[in-house]
Amino acid sequence: MPLVVGLLHSIFAVKAASALSLSDLTFPAAVAMMAYTLIYFVFAVLTVGYYHRIVKAAL
Repeated sequence: MPLVVGLLHSIFAVKAASALSLSDLTFPAAVAMMAYTLIYFVFAVLTVGYYHRIVKAAL
């Protein structure tokens, strides 16, 4: 959910920034959003793996 809200916020921010700067910022923003999403998912996978190790060690 936080990722979706963050990406939606970014989309509206890019539209506003593009209108104010009179240039197309769609491609750089899309690249940044993809990088953010990739980093987010890597962090999520690492967190889940770490959580599973903690639970297995506790049992």
